[in-house]
Amino acid sequence: MFTCTHRNKYVYSLKCLRVSTSVNTCTYISCYAQTIIITFVTSKTERMKIKNIIILGCVALGIWGYRNYKNGGDPIGTVEELVQGEVSGFKSGFKEGLSAVSKAQNNASSASSTVDYPASVTDRLELPKLSREKGQYFVTHMVGESVNYSLEYDADKHHCRWVAFTFDEDNSRDVVGRMDTWMWDPKLPQSLSTEADFKGSGYSRGHMVASEDRVSSKEANKQTFYYSNVSPQLQSHNAGIWKHLEEKVRAWGRNNNMRKVLYVAKGGTIAEAQIEPKRLRGKIVIPKYYWMALLAEDMEGRYHAIAFLTEHRKYEKGEGNLQKLALSVDELEFFTGLDFFHNLDDRTEQQVEAVAPLGPESRRYWWVR
Repeated sequence: MFTCTHRNKYVYSLKCLRVSTSVNTCTYISCYAQTIIITFVTSKTERMKIKNIIILGCVALGIWGYRNYKNGGDPIGTVEELVQGEVSGFKSGFKEGLSAVSKAQNNASSASSTVDYPASVTDRLELPKLSREKGQYFVTHMVGESVNYSLEYDADKHHCRWVAFTFDEDNSRDVVGRMDTWMWDPKLPQSLSTEADFKGSGYSRGHMVASEDRVSSKEANKQTFYYSNVSPQLQSHNAGIWKHLEEKVRAWGRNNNMRKVLYVAKGGTIAEAQIEPKRLRGKIVIPKYYWMALLAEDMEGRYHAIAFLTEHRKYEKGEGNLQKLALSVDELEFFTGLDFFHNLDDRTEQQVEAVAPLGPESRRYWWVR
């Protein structure tokens, strides 16, 4: 029987189950088949031939099961097939890849088609694994030759699945003010617009990529005011614990002595069990939780990861200790069902995502600054 040996067995139980099921199925098939062979086939030579065929079939089934596990059950291809070359920064073909995404999405019905995204676009470290399901739009906003931020948008729920961006020495500069240029995302169909849905709703237009996270240029800041980057948040949460957490992450992101690059994924939960019963205007889902996943590359090229999860409510005085909201990336993945930082090599991903948020390693890196 397959045994899950990962040190965080709780988080990896579902992943291990995929392998366990395939391997155990092979074992049971082999045992039952051999019993039947012994019972009904009298010739020893014929028994050996049939037995060898069954064993080869079981091996093939086991390999298929393991590949399916390594690929997260995604039939599109393995991470290794998706990611070619460097996992961060620009690659040749990046802009061509974005053009291909835009063209494919413009030609596809969001209700009936899926889109294959070029690896040149999807290999960036900050991006969670794309869902590739019907009605999902993947968008990357650029400022000149640089990526400003990316998101995956759910057309049915009228809410992003996640946003992702980075802090580095260049884009972390604070040189412009807030633009307040609210508008629908020009890279998404106008029919999905939520511009008219927030006024008088009782909910704030909560940025996922905060305006203050993108103040290195006017264009970078303007793009944070696209409604695809907005979630219906209680103002007490948006201006309370969420703002407190964003300020902490921003301080880490602007610390040029702490990181080469800080990779950030953020969002609100939109799974059916993690949204409010009623939608805003009967249209936009309202998350019950908001989360962040962080991956930092330090000045020596080592990686460090941490995550945060907040309830969508007002946090009272004395509840604002961010360490109490911290968890490992493994634990956030288990909670949200998303796969963060999957473009890291497998060994590094498993190591950094399992690190305890308040353990010695995390305290030395995150909490002394």
